[in-house]
Amino acid sequence: MVAAHSKESIDSPKVKRDFWFIGTKNYIQEALVRCEKIKKLDPIVRGGKTISPVEQIRKFGTPIVITMGYNPYSDATEPCGPNKQWAYQQLLGIALWIVICGRYDIAFVVNTLSAFSTAPRQGHLERAYRLISYLRKYPDRWIKIDSLGWGDTGGRKPSF
Repeated sequence: MVAAHSKESIDSPKVKRDFWFIGTKNYIQEALVRCEKIKKLDPIVRGGKTISPVEQIRKFGTPIVITMGYNPYSDATEPCGPNKQWAYQQLLGIALWIVICGRYDIAFVVNTLSAFSTAPRQGHLERAYRLISYLRKYPDRWIKIDSLGWGDTGGRKPSF
């Protein structure tokens, strides 16, 4: 987990706020290397250029796509064998740790896919790959924390 500190002046010149930024870019880069081993990808040479396994993982703009008629709970694709089940569990373990480190944008997908850890199907595994692909496209998302800590209250403590 990476933390950065920044001073910005917002809202009013009288109010000086500090912001903390928490990100997971370094962990995601390391996780992608582990994911390439899980997917068992080898480097590819095309036109004299070597494409690394991480570059082979496609970049998707959304962590999951819900299409009409598809529901992860009613997935009828082929069940995964022991090796694919292990890969599925590894991918979800990596993704869960990334959520814990601060990437809340993937929490819903990880939670949904975790329900199938004991008996995943091929469709669930493909969605886990898509989740990893999304992280490859957006490895550097950050959480911005206001030092005043009271959200929209202008720095005043809210009355509970």
